[in-house]
Amino acid sequence: MTKSLFVLYSHSASQESLRRINEAARMSGFEVTNPESDRDVVGDITSAIYSSIINADVILAVLDRASPNLLFELGYAMGAGKNVLVVADANVAVPSDVATVPYVRLHDDKPRDLETLNRALSQFKVSPRLGAAGLTPRQQLSEASANAAVLAAITPSKFEELVGSVLRETGFEVTRASGELASRCDFVISAPGQSSAIVVEVKKYAPQSRLSIEHVYRLAEAAQLVSAVAGILISSAAFTASAVEFAARSMPRLALLSVEQFVTMKHTNDVLAATGRLN
Repeated sequence: MTKSLFVLYSHSASQESLRRINEAARMSGFEVTNPESDRDVVGDITSAIYSSIINADVILAVLDRASPNLLFELGYAMGAGKNVLVVADANVAVPSDVATVPYVRLHDDKPRDLETLNRALSQFKVSPRLGAAGLTPRQQLSEASANAAVLAAITPSKFEELVGSVLRETGFEVTRASGELASRCDFVISAPGQSSAIVVEVKKYAPQSRLSIEHVYRLAEAAQLVSAVAGILISSAAFTASAVEFAARSMPRLALLSVEQFVTMKHTNDVLAATGRLN
């Protein structure tokens, strides 16, 4: 069984230390990911990092200086009950609150550092976890909409992929947005037998978040770029009042859908009705 290690670090972290951590982790049988793996995510990078934390077997945090974001993410991992290991260079002061969790120091001695890291990583016993095997994309989204823990474990890119699959299952022809359009929406869809386009943007945020009017502005721009007849914004979070108001008076029509609403739409007509395009 492959074990997963998610490495948290600030941009000022020592590149040599990161290389040694990666080497030691792979020697210990871990598959390594880090925040840079999520940089291509369009949207909420914070959500992507938190999803990676939830999905990882072990979290390794590299302390090099006071980094509020890193300490917040480390606290999130600890609060989620994850296996945590803190790594710091010999000259870095470890905050007293962090000193209560397992930590090791690196001493700019590669053989010694690799041995120290291997010994520390070997203490973590990882058990197999149940996944979403056997569930359809619609079922996975439905489960995520009803369970905050399940939603937290889905990365924004996976959430987007699931929505695209459900749109295809519903009967739409789905094309991934590209070029200039990709910065404003994720998909361009069309109903069977229709040439008119509908642009679709997908956002995976924490349920307590709110999508602002800026997200709706970008969707409207996407619709204009391809002369779309409508736009759809599908989100795991709610929308601000200004976003809802702007969408209601936009032309072409912009539909703001929660994931809970979206998963109940099993036919193209259900989706078209939401956009006002039902013939």
